[in-house]
Amino acid sequence: MKIKVIKNKKTLETRVEYFKVDDKSAFRFKLLKEALFDIDSQTILIIDTNQLIKRITNEDIEEILNNAGIGYTAFSIAPKADNLVGIRIDKMKKKKKKNETLYIIKISYDSWSKEVFDAFFQYCDLAFCINAKKTQEEIIDILRMDSLDEMMFDEEYFENYIYDSIVCETIRSSVDIQNYV
Repeated sequence: MKIKVIKNKKTLETRVEYFKVDDKSAFRFKLLKEALFDIDSQTILIIDTNQLIKRITNEDIEEILNNAGIGYTAFSIAPKADNLVGIRIDKMKKKKKKNETLYIIKISYDSWSKEVFDAFFQYCDLAFCINAKKTQEEIIDILRMDSLDEMMFDEEYFENYIYDSIVCETIRSSVDIQNYV
């Protein structure tokens, strides 16, 4: 299992690249469970349904969360324009982008189960926002105006973050997660 851990000395951010890991699901589940629940914090998970590696309907997502007894808030936002080197490429596409659905999920040690992870979370980019500095309503309003990326990595909104991108096979964290790898 080859894992690359990079510590940015200037920002103190830790990045873990796991693209050479054979069982990515097991690796992600174990690392995130250990790292998240060693932190004494209030953690919410934000999932963007446009960042999935396997298509899952919103109805299926909500059924999985409801069956597991996990509380969530779901809301739609208009898709953001795609830009490439400053050029809007969404106008060149024939297909219109669908509205995105974002899920804000309250995470606890008990709700973070392997069954739920395997059924749904393993297919998603996972944005763990630790100790919010705004109310959930303010966070939703901000998400409707700005992108999750802009808000998540800004200390104005959260004390810390752990962003696990299955799409990029990388974890980016303001928390030192080196000891959990």
